[in-house]
Amino acid sequence: GYTVVCFDHRQMLGYYGLEKGNLELLNFINTTKPDYILTLKGRGISLDIIKNAPCPTINWWLDNAKRYHDFHDYYEVYDKTYLCESGQGYPWMSIGIDPTLHKPVYSDDEKWQSDVVFCGTAHPSRSNKILNIFRNMSWNSKIRGNSWRKDTPNWQGKAVYWEDLMKAYTNSKMILNVHYKKGITPNMRC
Repeated sequence: GYTVVCFDHRQMLGYYGLEKGNLELLNFINTTKPDYILTLKGRGISLDIIKNAPCPTINWWLDNAKRYHDFHDYYEVYDKTYLCESGQGYPWMSIGIDPTLHKPVYSDDEKWQSDVVFCGTAHPSRSNKILNIFRNMSWNSKIRGNSWRKDTPNWQGKAVYWEDLMKAYTNSKMILNVHYKKGITPNMRC
């Protein structure tokens, strides 16, 4: 029963940096006068904007709370915070898929075609595992994500999101998922 308006300054305005993005967000809030503000992780949003919001604020922290030193700063400011996994001592809301809305995104562009793909950040606890798997593989494999060395074999560039992420997944025969060392629940790759 709600009208949802998405504010994504990178998609709508181009990326101008955090200061400009926060000014645009404040203007957006003042103009649209929302009933609620729901952020996905919300990192990079000024905590003052959230503290002074004219409506209830909700942060859906789509990551492990222990991974970021500033998680608690965000947790304290929002009216409600949910994690995407249970077992961390905070309320959680699981990620869901609705097959009537979420569909494969096909592309004929060769850059999206692969036998095996991994999309994700090169964290030390998993990057060596991924490289070892790909090193011994004769299939067409691709890596997309942040923090990979530029000379990493099969690296295709920085992280992709939204429709491009779906193209990377849909146009690959297999999606490789490597978790962190300690148990965290499945993510979008699953």
